[in-house]
Amino acid sequence: MKAVLLKLNYPFSYGVNPFIEKINEDALDWAKKFNLLPSEESAKQFDEGKLNWFSARLYPTADPEGLFLTCCWTTLFFLADDICDKVPVGQQKAYVEGLYKTCMDILQNEPVSFEKNNVFEACFVDLWQRFKQRADSEWLTWYIQEMKDYFEAWIQEAEHLDHNEYFQLEDFLHQRPYFSGGRVCLSMVSLATKFHLPHYIYQNPVVQELMHIAASVPALANELHSLGKELKAENRISNLISLLREARQLTFSSAIDEILDIHNKALVRFQELKLQLPSVDPQTDSELLRYVQALEAMSSGNHEWAMNDTNRYYDTFSFTDMDYEQ
Repeated sequence: MKAVLLKLNYPFSYGVNPFIEKINEDALDWAKKFNLLPSEESAKQFDEGKLNWFSARLYPTADPEGLFLTCCWTTLFFLADDICDKVPVGQQKAYVEGLYKTCMDILQNEPVSFEKNNVFEACFVDLWQRFKQRADSEWLTWYIQEMKDYFEAWIQEAEHLDHNEYFQLEDFLHQRPYFSGGRVCLSMVSLATKFHLPHYIYQNPVVQELMHIAASVPALANELHSLGKELKAENRISNLISLLREARQLTFSSAIDEILDIHNKALVRFQELKLQLPSVDPQTDSELLRYVQALEAMSSGNHEWAMNDTNRYYDTFSFTDMDYEQ
């Protein structure tokens, strides 16, 4: 399977954020402070998984504060997702709905206090206060909407899992960038690295499509990165290979080829759109190109982290077609 993963090629690469070593320590201290990592063993496993290198790859040009905030956010939601995976079937939707209610209460009602024994709530309150100090009102509104879309898609996924029901293929392809967290990670490109762009630029149709591709490509790649992990957990309901095989009567290998084809066509489309960027003035045009490069880093960085940094997907490297069929 590792040979398949090597077929995920990107015409760009931006490396690792130079601040990661120091920020990794700060983010681990933050997680320990809020008891997200309650034991030395859990902290060790987290650090060995190099989860903070995920943000360092996605946001290579972030300043130290921006990198710290994205590391803390991804730490919180990586762990929340891992907990959800362990929730018994039939109870996952209720679990995600509980997180959704907590987050929306914080984002919309501006609480000044929280339950100290609710680790997730305490972390999210702290992050939201930090986000508000760094970002303008337009970005905060954007982030709130992306969080709503994220949870609504995640609830749909959890409901399918609870009822052992497959997604419709087109619904899954549409929702995957949302419940994967890709769209939220996309919004945080502009939190981690400050761009001097008028907010109307983000609404331009070409820029909007580039943004959506930047959120979709990592989600498609992750279908292959996480395949071994999902099969080990016997999760085929929310897996694109299973959906493709069911909808189009494909073999395992043909389904993988189909994912690679969708992924690669999206990258080709991205390069075409770069030639259609709107022109405003030299300064704005230069800043927009810098933003598009940050979107490229988000796409390639996700794959580079999975292949080079984390041990999170080692199960995928060794399994074969026969393992899938069992």
